[in-house]
Amino acid sequence: MKLKKVDPKLLMGLILTILGGYLDIYTFICRGNVFANVQTGNVVLLSMNMIEGDYSKALSYLWPIIAFILGAFATVLLKELLNTDILRYKRDIILLEAVILALAGLLPAEQNNFANMLISFACSAQVEIFGDYGGNKFFTIMSTGNLYNAAKWSCSYILKPHNKELKAASLRYILFVVCFAAGGSLGTVFSMRWGRYAVLFTPIILTAVLLISGASFGTGRARAE
Repeated sequence: MKLKKVDPKLLMGLILTILGGYLDIYTFICRGNVFANVQTGNVVLLSMNMIEGDYSKALSYLWPIIAFILGAFATVLLKELLNTDILRYKRDIILLEAVILALAGLLPAEQNNFANMLISFACSAQVEIFGDYGGNKFFTIMSTGNLYNAAKWSCSYILKPHNKELKAASLRYILFVVCFAAGGSLGTVFSMRWGRYAVLFTPIILTAVLLISGASFGTGRARAE
């Protein structure tokens, strides 16, 4: 697939997926082995530390879970309060995420819990920016769903090798999984080199998303639904 033929919306989703992998590894390496996106992991680690009696450590996993929930609430409220077109609504979320991530990078290690809450809040809001493409559901903040769908669509394509839609869907899901892994690799390199300041690179990624958002969302004035 040549880059010039990539749909702007698909390109935006891939960039956001790279960001998702980046943030997950950043909080794990630099912010106390907590996941920014994968709340399943946080729930498991919360339960384990509760059973072991390490309540202080358990709280470090509880805070991002709460922030993730609040992020979902906030996007719903923002949509209703703005009562505006989808382009402005999603651009506002991109800008909000960029500001929150920049603030998180300025917090010292003593405030890791608060930094993780900010990042999890931002990741939850990111779900609203990109969710589907070509009639299929995609995830930019986690890889489990994309990995499952990559396997499912690939199997369907193997069984029906002449079906171009199955081929396209399987390749897209595989590409999203690869991008998430690439984001994790990039996040590892930057986190090991710059520590907690590595998250300050993420507003640059979001700037790229913002630049292509007009072509991705369209220029219509339809209300966000």
